Amino acid sequence: MQKKSRKKLLSARRPRRAAPGRAEGVCPESGVREKNMDLVREEFVAEMDTGLEFIEKKLSRLYKGALGFLANQVVGLLYKYLGMHEARKKGIERMDFFINSLRNFDGDVNALVDSSLDGFLHCNEAWLRRNPGHPAIPEFKRNLREEYRSQVEIYAKMMDVKGDTYGELVRMAYPKRDVLDKLLDKQFKIIDRQMQLVEREAALIRIPRMIRKEVLSLTKLGYDYTQKRIKLRLDEIYELEGQPICAGAGFGRRSGMRGESVCWRRGASSFRV
Repeated sequence: MQKKSRKKLLSARRPRRAAPGRAEGVCPESGVREKNMDLVREEFVAEMDTGLEFIEKKLSRLYKGALGFLANQVVGLLYKYLGMHEARKKGIERMDFFINSLRNFDGDVNALVDSSLDGFLHCNEAWLRRNPGHPAIPEFKRNLREEYRSQVEIYAKMMDVKGDTYGELVRMAYPKRDVLDKLLDKQFKIIDRQMQLVEREAALIRIPRMIRKEVLSLTKLGYDYTQKRIKLRLDEIYELEGQPICAGAGFGRRSGMRGESVCWRRGASSFRV
């Protein structure tokens, strides 16, 4: 009797192994994916608002105190071209399309991308402003498909893991940060290639000549800003949310992985723009 009881006790203490082909932390319950989609959307919207605020500040600083009809005309054209008055609405539409495309993901990245590529292109401002007759259009479309595929590859893995915050989803899907960093580097290289193509082929995208330089400059600034934001956000997720960090003065309090209080340095996720 004692031996049987001891075996039962040891068996109860052993952690369950994940089923073959399923990563640790993956949760197949039907409601989990919807919950995770909401967490990802909330994160996307918050980061988009920060990015739009950055572009607004850059526009105001570039032309602060600018007098004269020409300068004001440039500002007006930039706002109209960039669609700043409805940028948030369009941004949310793009996010909702992308997140909804993950709802029925069955593990086949290429199948999902091919079946929803037209919708992705329809939400892409650069594609909508393309010159259809330009000889670089096939290359342009291939790059956009690779960009979309890279996004799906990164976020699909976060759809069925357990977590109560966006940070927990990231850590459960990518326990080792270097795996995620490699996927992001791959995505950044695709976008770099796309931006170089647009700069090299002046007629590929319809941009008024008067503001072409400013549009490309602001696009590059926004892209660089986004890269920095992503790095800082991951620093926070893996280093500040994932474990308590307390040392010295100048620290604040925030909620940790399981609701406990952990310490974080004020301003750790911000930088001068």
